[in-house]
Amino acid sequence: MGIKFGRIALCGLFLSGCVGQAPGGIGGGPGSGADAAPAVPQVILYGELKDVMTNAPVLGAAVSAGATATATMTGARYEVTVDQQTLLEMKASMTGYADTYSAELLTEAADNQLTTMFIVSDAVKQNLYPAGTTDDPTLGTVHIDLQSVNGLATLDGLPLANVSLLQNGAPVGTVYFINNQGLADPNQTTAIQYGQKTRAVVINVPPGPFEVNVLEQGVPTPQSAKGNAFANAVTLIESANAAGELPLTYDAQIGAILTGQDCGGCHSGNGTFRLTYSELTTRNLLTPADSNAPLLQSGLGIGHPPTNWTATTPDYLKVLEWVEAGAPEN
Repeated sequence: MGIKFGRIALCGLFLSGCVGQAPGGIGGGPGSGADAAPAVPQVILYGELKDVMTNAPVLGAAVSAGATATATMTGARYEVTVDQQTLLEMKASMTGYADTYSAELLTEAADNQLTTMFIVSDAVKQNLYPAGTTDDPTLGTVHIDLQSVNGLATLDGLPLANVSLLQNGAPVGTVYFINNQGLADPNQTTAIQYGQKTRAVVINVPPGPFEVNVLEQGVPTPQSAKGNAFANAVTLIESANAAGELPLTYDAQIGAILTGQDCGGCHSGNGTFRLTYSELTTRNLLTPADSNAPLLQSGLGIGHPPTNWTATTPDYLKVLEWVEAGAPEN
């Protein structure tokens, strides 16, 4: 299962999570008393389990995250309660689907984190092995969602040579791009979209820790994602979060989010103000640490041309998180 986390230090596949308003808070650890150990702060990871290719909700699966986590499922919705500042891998299992793991995730010091988990069907896993190759049940499979370093664009046209998987510093497995039919294709030498994503797969990876390097064209330093391969299972990762979360600043993330919300169509000059940090503060649209800042209200379409934001949209939650963090500029 891939997981989308916007506020987790090392992201598993696909996963943009933020502090959410639901579900409710979590109780701590041992009881009170002079000799009692301090309560261990916990966090809830919650969201919906989806098929990695169709994005459709998957009902009836089991979700786990190690011995110290408590997981529940209601339909396609999951909740995982785990200690804060815990390094973990999440797993989804179900008949007709491959066991699917996230990359390593570091939970944050936050109340709740909205995430999206993905799972790989047996049929899709078969499509990740080109004709003439063998899915060795003693080895693992790694599926990579190829995104630009800021996580806002796919990597169309990326050369196959720019993607590698290493164990102990040496390349292992065989890398293929997924073609526009959803198949691992030995003849696909540049990345192409399938299901609005550019994807690569590495087959027959020995179980154990690995590092995926993705060198985006025009970016001097490769993204480097770490995870673990498991026998007869699929690990899902996102290249965009490979080197860790980008700084939560206007320059690194927020400016690109606002431009991508159709704001840039009007706010690029031409008689109206530009989407710059100084313009937002000068016009009092941004009040750092204030979740009622006019910028956030405008983003929800209140007294402004509507966007595709809602109160639970990951981009909105990311901007809210940025504002509540004091709205750093760079």
